[in-house]
Order: sequence, then structure tokens, then C-alpha cells
Amino acid sequence: MEAFSDSQVEALRSGNLAGCFGAHFSGISLSESLCLPGGRLRLIDRVLTLDPNNGRYGLGMIQAQADIHPDDWFFNLSFHG
Repeated sequence: MEAFSDSQVEALRSGNLAGCFGAHFSGISLSESLCLPGGRLRLIDRVLTLDPNNGRYGLGMIQAQADIHPDDWFFNLSFHG
């Protein structure tokens, strides 16, 4: 199992696999559609656990957290009043 620091999550957000997972991933590029979104769609702040052998079907499990603030843009769209 692994956890990822803020800088590793930011590296994954920008498509820098080596910056997130280490030198073995150097030179591997991701298309923008496979990167974690940023900006208004930045809904993952921390990856607490990545376990490739766990999960419901043994195919892996990721536990992540997002910081939620009362003035986040999606509250006005989802919860009126």
C-alpha cells in the first residue's frame, strides 16, 4: 500500500508519472484525458491509500480525500438555498 504527498498528486494532475510514482515511470506520457483534473474539477486533494491487490474484486483500491468549503462552486449548483 502507498500514500501520496501533495506534490505527488500535483505531479499526477499534470501528467508527470515519474514525479508521482518514481523514476521507473520516467518517459511515460499520459494524454490529458487520463490526468487528474484541476481547476474547478479538482475534486481530489489527497490520496491516502493505493493498494493494487485489494478492493471488492481484488483489482485494486484507492482512498482519496477532498477538502470541502462552504463557498465551493458546486454547492450552489447542487443545493439551492
